[in-house]
Amino acid sequence: MALFHAKNYYILDLWRVIQAMPKMLAVQIDNLWKKYGDIEALKGVSLQVRKGEIFGLLGPNGAGKSTLMSCLLGLVEPDKGTIKLLGRDVNDGVKRKIGFCPQDILLYNRLTGRENIWFFSTLYHVSQKDFAIQLQRLIKLLDMKDFIDRRVESLSGGMKRRINLAASLIHNPELLILDEPTVGLDPEARREFWSFIRLIKKEGKTVLLSTHYMDEAEELCDRVAIIDKGEIKAVGSPQELVERYGGLKYLVIHVPTIYIDVAINKLAHLGVKLEAGQLVKRTEVPEKDLREIMKFAQSEKIPIRRIEIKNPDLEDVFLNIAGRRLQGNE
Repeated sequence: MALFHAKNYYILDLWRVIQAMPKMLAVQIDNLWKKYGDIEALKGVSLQVRKGEIFGLLGPNGAGKSTLMSCLLGLVEPDKGTIKLLGRDVNDGVKRKIGFCPQDILLYNRLTGRENIWFFSTLYHVSQKDFAIQLQRLIKLLDMKDFIDRRVESLSGGMKRRINLAASLIHNPELLILDEPTVGLDPEARREFWSFIRLIKKEGKTVLLSTHYMDEAEELCDRVAIIDKGEIKAVGSPQELVERYGGLKYLVIHVPTIYIDVAINKLAHLGVKLEAGQLVKRTEVPEKDLREIMKFAQSEKIPIRRIEIKNPDLEDVFLNIAGRRLQGNE
């Protein structure tokens, strides 16, 4: 019995050690710099992406996201710094284990979806047997059965995105890099695409994606790096970043457009400000301030359509870190 307990304690202690160990890294970037003429695209970027997570680079166009991804893919040589992917140097034969899905759809319109995916499989020297196995898996995973054999030119934007994604996965990579994967998709197609990314994660793959959509980062990512003007400003889970940098709850006051100037002048003494075209009041007591604003607006005959109470989100995180809103800066 004593031996049994001793073994149990040993197993328990070993489990605690394993749990405390740092997770394996899929991406490790240290002090990365890149300059184009007088423009510093990357300024000492350091970043770690753990294996098996969805990691987001959140920032406006021109923030350095695409330059960073180009460096990861070996398409751009950084001026300074080091990159390791899956524990190996970026130029040490690791590219076969990486899938890349660009923002632009890189497909041949006159070929079918199946023919396009086969073409990309040949670039990775995928055998015919493995191609058949992987393609069937991807057809099921990405729900492509109904259009896989149609010409790309006849497909919708969402269908093309799925074919494009399948082409980046046909060699069964460990790390998938997505550059602005849902640009141009309608809201329904974007959410459908998100579900596919989650399924890919469930297969044990690591996903690194860049986006300037706050809701995309919140919905998909285990962790997010806020990047602006070539610098990493903050890293953490969406919840951690909101708790750390999001600030107070706020009221959004909706009035007819022609009354905005009047409303801002009359409500300014109550702490109402104009932010990105909206009348906003940040507050620790939203219900109390809502009643006060409504009462004053009625007395001044300001036609308020509605007032929303909102919790801070990643948009507010970016505003508080960078001094401007993320959306509308593209």
